[in-house]
Order: sequence, then C-alpha cells, then structure tokens
Amino acid sequence: MISGIHLLRGLAAFLVLIYHIYYVSKIYVEYNIRLFEVLYVGVDIFFVVSGFVMFFILHRGLDKVPLSEYRIKFIRDRFFRIVPLYWFFTIVFFLANNLLYNNDNQKTFSLLELVKSLLFIPYGSDGIVSPPVLGVGWTLNYEVLFYLVIFIALLITRHVFSVVAMTFVGFMLLGFFDSCHSSIYITYISNPIIIEFLLGALIANLYIMNKCWLKITAVALILTPATLFFVGLENLSIVSQRALIAGSISGCLVSIALLASSKSFMNFSIENRFFYFLGSSSYIMYLIHHPILSFLGKAFNYFQITNNVILFYAISCVVVYFASYIVEGFYDKHVKPYFYKEA
Repeated sequence: MISGIHLLRGLAAFLVLIYHIYYVSKIYVEYNIRLFEVLYVGVDIFFVVSGFVMFFILHRGLDKVPLSEYRIKFIRDRFFRIVPLYWFFTIVFFLANNLLYNNDNQKTFSLLELVKSLLFIPYGSDGIVSPPVLGVGWTLNYEVLFYLVIFIALLITRHVFSVVAMTFVGFMLLGFFDSCHSSIYITYISNPIIIEFLLGALIANLYIMNKCWLKITAVALILTPATLFFVGLENLSIVSQRALIAGSISGCLVSIALLASSKSFMNFSIENRFFYFLGSSSYIMYLIHHPILSFLGKAFNYFQITNNVILFYAISCVVVYFASYIVEGFYDKHVKPYFYKEA
C-alpha cells in the first residue's frame, strides 16, 4: 500500500462529499462559496489515481503470472471490486426513489434505465448523456470503459499502455469528427476526461522506471493550467478545460503524493485509524453519500432547520462517515470473503 495514494483516495472522497453537500444545501438556502464549486476536482483525482493504480498493479501482476492467466485475474478482481456494491446501492436507490419520492416532484427511473445503469451502458437523448440511476455512477461508466479497454489490450499484448493510449486518442478523435453529437455513445467515449486515466498510467510508468521523473512531471503539470490561462481558454470546450486544468492539478497531486510516500511522516495515513478508514472506504463513501445527503436535505427542510447550514455540513459528514464505516465492516466481513472464495 502506497501511503500517499491511500491518503489521496480519502481526500478525493471528502472533496466530492463537500461538493455535493454544498449543492444539496443550496436547494434550500441561497448562498455561494466559490471554493466549494470547484471541489468536483475530487472526481478528477479519482480518475488519475485509478489510472496509476491499474498500471502499477498490471506491472506487478504481469511479472508474477503468465499473460493468459492474468487476463482472467484482472477482470475478475475489477468485477468484484466495484460491481456488487454498485449493483446493490443502485437497486436500493431505484426502489427508494420510485416508491418513496414518487409524488415529490423528483425524477423517477424506468426499468430500462435501471438495466442500463446496472450494465454501465450510457443513455440519454439529443447527444446528451443522462446520469444513471445512482448519480455518481457516471464516473463508474468511465471506470468500466477503462477496465474493458485494458482487458482487450491484454488479449493482444503485454504492452498495454500503448494500446490503451491509442484507443483513447481514437475515441477523442471520433468525438472531434462527430461535431453534431449524433450519438450519445460517441459523446460518452470521446469525453476528454478519459485522458486523466492515461495521465495516471503515465505517472505509474515513470514511478516504476525512475522516481526522479516524477519531480519533473509535477512541475510540468502545475505549469500546464498557468500556461492555458495565459494562452487563453476561449477555444476549448468546458469538458476540455476540465480535463486539462483539473486533470493537470490532479496529476501533480498524485506525483507529489508518490514522492512524499517515501517519507516517514506520511505513515499517518495508514497508521491513524481515521485516515486509514477514510482511504479504504472511499469507494463505499462515494457510492452512498449522495442518497444520504438527499434524505438529510429533505429531513432538514421538514423540520425547518435548513438555515443552519453549518449544522447540515456537520451532520452530513458524520452520518456519511459512520454509514460508510458500518457498510465497509459488514461488506469486508460477510460479503467480500464469499465473493473471492468463489472466484
């Protein structure tokens, strides 16, 4: 376990949590905190970290087992890492949303939308991709796309990075030529945010070859947003701006975290129970926090205490943290051993 990466996972989950607390609370109270509006960068950190972790474990795994054996291990481990929990909470939210909030001016989902969400298939209309049943699942759609491209690359060669890089560049070129957004599937796979996975993969290769390159990478990445602001962003789309700016900042943070991991002071992220749990439960926290916030917002509104924004932030953080703690404990003890034993 790399301490810096473990800490970044927890930080990313916390940033996304605050970002969504901010927007849920704004439904009931009018206020603005500009800093909180850019905390979506937590998702970008997740993507870069994911790119790093996948290629770091690929490097170690391919050195230990034959390619034919590792293909199955890779896709099996990825499936059990994300799918069971995502399916469970998607179905729970689908039932709760359609049954409890059916007359509450809240969007209900069709059975077809549920099935597509469970299968990580994007849907929408007029070239616009709609969020899946569990809103944060849009990021998992990209995670699964990333895993599938890696798996297909493993069917061809051990040199996975080249195949994944060419595939993702091809996806983005496809979107460039489809300027009319004729297909939501092209819109989905051509989102420039996918380059953040490649950035994480590149950082993994540099980390494995020579950590000294990470210092140069960190400096180059932090200079990228400054250069873009100087040159001008008016010719770039919003999604391209996010991929380049938030992606560069996230890549810089990942590089710094890796460099700092060799220092003893970073051990707190593993030795301290609070920070260790924050990192280890980041995926569960990410999945469950938005439905919890939605419920808390309605509860605060019902009891007419929505004006107490600080209390809403505090209670939301505490409830999400302990809910994640309970789910993580139950899953690790009763569910995960069964899945991996069967695998």
